[in-house]
Parts: sequence; C-alpha cells; structure tokens
Amino acid sequence: MRRPDDRLNPYAGGPSGLTPGSRGVLLGIPKTIELFAARNGCESPRTETLPSVEIRDSTRVEWRHFERCSGPPVEAYVIHGGGHTWPGGRTPLLIASVVGKTSRQLDASERMAAFFDRCSR
Repeated sequence: MRRPDDRLNPYAGGPSGLTPGSRGVLLGIPKTIELFAARNGCESPRTETLPSVEIRDSTRVEWRHFERCSGPPVEAYVIHGGGHTWPGGRTPLLIASVVGKTSRQLDASERMAAFFDRCSR
C-alpha cells in the first residue's frame, strides 16, 4: 500500500523537512493515532475507504476511527497520494511542486467542524 506523499512530514515518521532532519524527527501518524486511542480508552479500530467524489483526483481517502472510547473519540483521514496540503483547499501550482498534491476528495474544514460539533454535545 502506498503511503501519503508528504515530503515535509513523512507519514511513517522519521526525519522531516525538505532536507532530511532539517525540521526534526517525527513519531509518525500511525503511532500518533495509536497513542491518542490508548489515552482515550478506545477499542475496535476501523478503517473505511471513502468513495471518490472527484473523478479527476487520483488521491484516495481512508477514514480511521475508533469506537467505544471512554474518552473523546479518535479519528484520522489518511490521504493516499496527497502531499503536505489542506484537503479541499487551494494550493498554487508553483507551491504544489514542493508540497505535493492537494486532495479534492474531501473538505478538511467541513470534516473538522462536524467532528468538533459531535464532540461538543
């Protein structure tokens, strides 16, 4: 399985930055999700591939979420083929050559607002 193409903050962790290690060393998304899930007492991780909504966009989105948490829920959206960009946002072409592709398969702002709305009830 190909992992997201973020050259600035590698998905699996390790040295970050345009020159390896120039921005430190990161834990990585999978371990970060596991830590939050353990801290929040979550069980039963689930991964769902979201349906494609933009035919001209080759990125693919996985929604990772945990059910039955004793604390706040834990969710993450993994953008396969995406770069260090904001899903649903605008990335100028010149900048995209450095930071990578922006997914049009979901709007991260809308997803975050919905998540916080659910958690605030």
